[in-house]
Amino acid sequence: MLDPFVAILREELNVKTVTIAPLTATSAEEHGVTKRLTVNARAAGPRLGGDVQRVIQAARAGEWHASGDTVTVGGITLLSSEYDLVLEVAEPAGALRPAAGTTGTIAGLGRPTASTAESAAGAARPAAGAVGLLADGGFVLLDTHPSPHLEAEGLARDVVRVVQEARKQAGLEVSDRITLTLTLDPAGAEAAGAFRELIAAETLATTVTVLSEASFTGATVNDRKDRDARRVGESSLVVVTLEAR
Repeated sequence: MLDPFVAILREELNVKTVTIAPLTATSAEEHGVTKRLTVNARAAGPRLGGDVQRVIQAARAGEWHASGDTVTVGGITLLSSEYDLVLEVAEPAGALRPAAGTTGTIAGLGRPTASTAESAAGAARPAAGAVGLLADGGFVLLDTHPSPHLEAEGLARDVVRVVQEARKQAGLEVSDRITLTLTLDPAGAEAAGAFRELIAAETLATTVTVLSEASFTGATVNDRKDRDARRVGESSLVVVTLEAR
């Protein structure tokens, strides 16, 4: 059902890959997804009276089941306002993580369809991350562990943002071409260098020179008051020098 919209999902969710998989009886187990039921004692107490503590203990012991919108705990059916049902995903020992980095898996959207990557049965189980419940009983998993490649790309996109700000401050027109020099700490320089083409394309730079400056390592913006340094990535600094062509 969603296969034709994978590109839209990937762009809007800012993920590298999206896998659409059919929902089966074992989908949750295959992806390490569990459901945790919490009884809202304040809401359930007035109706259940003394049974509320028994219901709470039964929920903690896993003695409950859900059928559609109905949840029964220890033989007592709860109202929708009397409980919270939360999906959780754990990272089991040896869980596989796609090398590309952040990924999304959507299980249970309509009839079984051809997967955009691998089927649920054949796909690597995503590492621990975010999980969301869909209205039809399916779920969405998001691997929130960025790979080194994605971290480098994130830094490069931060550099693009800083360069765009510098272009505006310089009074350049949107279509003006520039030559660009970037000075970063060694780790930042390596990351920016790996995405030199992306930086050039996004900033209309005809040339991109990346310089490594050891004194930037561990420094803060305040440490560099004499220079127009900006924070990029998790812990890097960049100084942008540009000239209009």
